[in-house]
This record gives sequence, C-alpha cells and structure tokens, in this order.
Amino acid sequence: FRSTAASRLLTMGKSGYQVVTPGSEHDTQFDVTLDDVNELFTPFTTATTKLKERGGLDSLVDALKTDTHHGIPQSEVDNGFQARKNAFGDNNLPDPDPPNIFALWWDAYKDEMLIILTVAAVISLILGVFFPEDGGGPSAEGAIEGAAILGAVIIVTTVQAVTNYSQEKQFQASNKQNDDIKIKVVRGGRVTECQIGEVIVGDIVMLQKGDRVPADGFICKMNNCKVAEDVLSGESEPVRKNKDNNFVLRGTNIQDGNCSFVVARVGVHTEWGSNFAITEFEQTPLQGKLGIVARYIGFLGLAVAAVVFFVLCIYWLVDVIKADGWEWQSLTEVLQFFITAVTIVVVAVPEGLPLAVTVALAFSMKKMMKDNNFVRRLAACETMGGATQICSDKTGTLTLGRMNVTTGYVAGQRFDDPKIYDMNEKVHLLLTQGIAVNSTADIEFATSDQEKTKYMGDSTECALLMWINKLNVDFNDLRKAAPESVKQFTFSSSRKRMSTVIPLDDDEFRFRMYAKGASEIILRRCTKFMTEDGSIVEFDESMKEEYFQMIEEMASNGLRTLCMAYRDFKVFDLGEADDDDEPPEMKLTLLALAGIADPVRPEVPDAVRTCQRAGITVRMVTGDNILTAKNIARQCNILTDDGIALEGPEFAKKSDAELDEILPRLQVLARSAPTDKERLVGRLQHNSELVSVTGDGANDVKALRKAHVGLAMGGGSEVAKDASDIVILDDNFTSILKSVMW
Repeated sequence: FRSTAASRLLTMGKSGYQVVTPGSEHDTQFDVTLDDVNELFTPFTTATTKLKERGGLDSLVDALKTDTHHGIPQSEVDNGFQARKNAFGDNNLPDPDPPNIFALWWDAYKDEMLIILTVAAVISLILGVFFPEDGGGPSAEGAIEGAAILGAVIIVTTVQAVTNYSQEKQFQASNKQNDDIKIKVVRGGRVTECQIGEVIVGDIVMLQKGDRVPADGFICKMNNCKVAEDVLSGESEPVRKNKDNNFVLRGTNIQDGNCSFVVARVGVHTEWGSNFAITEFEQTPLQGKLGIVARYIGFLGLAVAAVVFFVLCIYWLVDVIKADGWEWQSLTEVLQFFITAVTIVVVAVPEGLPLAVTVALAFSMKKMMKDNNFVRRLAACETMGGATQICSDKTGTLTLGRMNVTTGYVAGQRFDDPKIYDMNEKVHLLLTQGIAVNSTADIEFATSDQEKTKYMGDSTECALLMWINKLNVDFNDLRKAAPESVKQFTFSSSRKRMSTVIPLDDDEFRFRMYAKGASEIILRRCTKFMTEDGSIVEFDESMKEEYFQMIEEMASNGLRTLCMAYRDFKVFDLGEADDDDEPPEMKLTLLALAGIADPVRPEVPDAVRTCQRAGITVRMVTGDNILTAKNIARQCNILTDDGIALEGPEFAKKSDAELDEILPRLQVLARSAPTDKERLVGRLQHNSELVSVTGDGANDVKALRKAHVGLAMGGGSEVAKDASDIVILDDNFTSILKSVMW
C-alpha cells in the first residue's frame, strides 16, 4: 500500500495487510496504516470487495488490535488511546473559519443605495468645503451635510455587520450542536457512551434504527439493517446491508434494523469528512418578503426621485437661460437637486425593516437556546409563534420518561413488588434471560456518588433491565452467559413487538425465540401458558379474556403494559429475510405481563392550560394502549369530557370527510402508526390550521417534514432531528410552550 521505496521495509502478515518491520521509521503497534484503510474505501463502492481480497473482516479487526465482542482492550482505554489517535487521527471535523467583522462590513457596504449615498456625500463634501454657496473661500461648515451622510452610511453598515457577525457566530455554534451526539460503543468488554468526536479507529459502535453513522467502517453484526446513503451516493432508496455490502459511511443513517460495526476511518479521513461543508445561514420567509417589499418601494422611490430631479433641473435650466449670464458656481444647485433626489430614495426605502427582523430573530434564537429550544431553521422562529395546533408524543414529553415496572403477572401470579423472591428457577431463567437478550438497551451503573447511572436506549427496555436487576440478576452477566443471538426481528411502530433468536444446546429443540411487545398483540399470538411451577398448559380463550381484563385494569390506571413470551424451534431459517417475510412470532408461550409506570411531568397540566387559553389545541399522539393514553391525557388536561379518543386502526378506516367532522374534538390518538400521524397533520393543514408536531423516531420523519414546524426530541434519533425545525433538548412540553412565546 505504501511507496516502492518503503516497501523494502515491509513484509506481508497473515492478516493480509502490510506489517511494519520493528525498528524501522514506520514502526507502529498496528498491522495496518491509515493509507491501507484509505485504499479500501477508494472508491467506497468497492470497499467490501477489497476487504475480502485482504482477508476479510476478521483480518482487519486483528490488524487494528481490537475485538468484535469486547472492543478496544481495557489497557488502551486506560491510556487514552493516544497511539490510535497518532496513527489514525481523531473523529473531530475542523471548525470553520471565524467570521471576519471587516469582511462582513464590506459585504454590508456593497448595497447599491449605500454606494449612491457615499458618492453623493463625497461630492457634497468637495463642493461644500471648496465651493461654498456664498462664493467665499473653503469653509468647514460646508462639510456638515456630506459628513452627516457619511456618518449615516457608517452607522448602517456597522449595525448590519455586527448583527451578521452575531448571527454567524450563533449559527456556527448551532452547527457544532448538530455533532453533539452520544454514541454507544463497546470498550474493554463494556458497553458505554461517548460523544461522536470521541469515537476512534478500532471502536465497536452499536447503532439502531434512526441513528446517524459516526465514522466509516465495516459491519460485524447486523439485523435486517438498511442504511440511507443518499447524502453521499445520491440513491434515494435505503440500501440493505449484507455480507456482500457491509460497509457504512459517516453521515448516513440507519433506516431500519440495527447493527454493530468496527470503525476503520474517522474525522477528515472519512468520506463525509473529505466533503465536509458547513450549513449556511438561510433567509427566512418574512425576511425574503420584506426584502421584496423594500426593493419595490426602492424602485418607486427611485422613479419619484428621478422625476423630481428632472423637474428641478428643467426649472434650473429655464432660470439659467433667462438670466443675463451664469456662473459655474450655480452648478452647486444641480448638486443640491441630486442630493434632494437621493434623500427621497433614502427616506422611501425601509432599509431598517429587514435589518430589524434579522436582529429580532437572532435575539429569539439566543433566548430559545437558553430555554432548551435548539433552532435548526430560522423560519421556525416566525412560524411557531402562530401555531394553532400542537400534536405531542406522550412518553418523555408529557411524562417524565422515568419508567419502572410496578406491578404485573409472572407465570400467572400477580406481583405488586418488583422484587419477587419465590419464583420458580425455570421461570426465573426464562424471564430474566429473555429480557436481557431480547433488548438493544444498556445501563451503565454509577460507580461512585459523584456519577449518575446512564440509561442508553429505549426507556421501556431500560425499565425491564432495571426490573431483572431487582431480581438479583446482572443483565450483563446473563448476556455474556447466553449464546450469541443468530437472528433479531427489531421493534417498529407498525409491528409493535420485537423478538430475538438464540441457539440451544438441546437434542429436541435447537433454537429459542424470545418475544416482547404490546400486550394485546403478543397475547393474541400465544397458544400456551407457563404456570408458577414451570409447567406449560394450553392458553385457552377464557384465560386470554382474563388477561385482557388485567391489561384493561392496568391501562386504566395509566400503566403501559408489555407481554413477554417465548417459543422453542426444532429448526429455524437463518437466511436473509425479505421485507415481506413475517417473523414466526406465532404459537408463543406466555411468560409475563408487566405494568410500567411513567408519571406525568408536574408542570405539564398548567402548560397545557396556558396553550389552550392562547387558542392552541393540544393533542396527544401515542403508540400506547388507548386506556393508558386516556388516563394520562386527563391528567395533562388534554382530554375533556366531550373530547374524542381514537385508536390508530379506527382512525385509518375513516374517510377524509369523516375525519374533518371529528377533528375539532379529536384529542387523543392511541396505538397510532407513523402514517396516522402524517395523515392527521395533513388534515389539520387542509382545515387551515398551523400545525406543529413532535417526533423522536425514524418513522416520524414524514410527519415532521409535513408539519409547519417539526419538533424533534433531544433524546430521539438523529434522523428525526435532521428532519425537524426545532430540537427540544430536554424533551419537555413546557419547552414547546416557550418556543411559541418567543
């Protein structure tokens, strides 16, 4: 991979990469160099082919001195990865050049009107000083008018330059905020979080649906993974990843499924980094309209000024002709006519109007940032103030997002204390292993009083992991002891369930599938039931009806309900599944029904009332059970006595005319699919409403883009943030209220 001169020092290692001879000028602890990796990705479309030619993924992983299961060794973690940074660089992209106040001043000065004023001022200065009207000698008093015009020009350009400087600095900070993303990585055998700029070559990065890829690399584990690569390749359709196409590139997004990949290139060396461009400050619609108005008024003022100048010149010419003779000093009158005409133009053109809007928007952005509203598009500052509809998610926005399992049923036995002490050993293993394995979430527990426990991933999954921790089981130990999963069917808003398949060391059954999801959906797929002694019985319709009543009771108390089940297989198809393939989540054996509490934020009810008093209708759009949604909506003052609550399937069946009829009273939409949210936004817009909508997942992208103002949650996916106009950094509904105020 290196030059011919250097190749004499190199030998070919078993990894397929050039190995540096110890003691040479190229001495390094890695069996691969940055040039080698760059060669793999040149061009990136052939990366997988070139990787296979050099021994495959295992070869690259060995050369990078890392491990697909444990990540970079703990010894390197303790030393701060300095050797890796020296060899491959870091993952930070260069900061843009700071704005130059003098360049901005010059840009402001290029305005045609200001140039005309400057010319008039200079002429006025020369004639006023050296050729005064009284015919005397040079006089400083004659400079007053010209100096005043020049002073006005300097003031206008300086104000414009300082405002633009402040805007540019603020927008650079906004661009930096876009990269303030936390990434899940495996280091030293532990899952932890780091900022995107802290990712280094050799890291094993874990991504799920909606995440943005932080660096270039190769996938080492995937589950139905699709990547949107349009930002680099121009392809509009997501690309399904497989063994023949296993590279990922920085800046692309995980459209579906999940994956883990080994980082091969970072920072400016990535495909994205080499084409890195800063987002420019855009003009808002109001600024554009005011600019057009100012231009038209300017043309009108220019026309009037030309007429006035022409008429005055005619009068002057008539006077000169009638006079017995004329002196050249009388030309100063023509200059006065010119200055009068310019004054008409200056007075007529509302130069300060667009400037005032710019100053106001810059001020609003700064204040909104302090209120946890990160404005991604300036136009949202204007639009949000006129919002008449807010369609809000429930979890984490109206509620605290701190979920805990509080009650439920395990193997048919009710519990009101999550610490269950007398559970059968078989039931205990199936329940705890199923929760630990069938999850993409992680928890990094605090090791001292100064640290805080970090919850990584879906809050519902984190609540389940905390539950088995209360059962005196470490979920990390369970994951290490369990066989590595061979297949995973990820959760989606349409499926509302997730399942994971692991191999079994059993003569009769070779595979086991653990499933969890929306309680009513899992229950309908169960045909068997595990009792408290570990035996399995038929799950008849009467027992199902009892469970549906249990679910209704818990949901009516505002609890989110989940069911956990499993199924053993003699054979299982491990091939690549097509999009239309339905996972075999049938004939399941029910293990448990869990009720998860998520308290309402104490400040939300008053914030909703404030919105309603301001004429803004607040609606809840959630994927939860309708009884849970109605309970929380009443606590938040969203659902009134005459309000309507619908489930997604019922909403989807209604015609547009039927929807338009009930929209004024529709306050809760439960068990909603992404298409339901998008359609709701569309019908509200059709009825002349100004709609803002919240979203946190990849499935919310269409609704976020369709709404007048898309509000992404700070803890949501990067895809949702990219599609939004404003990011609510603290996921709090009161921050949405503040965005309306500003």
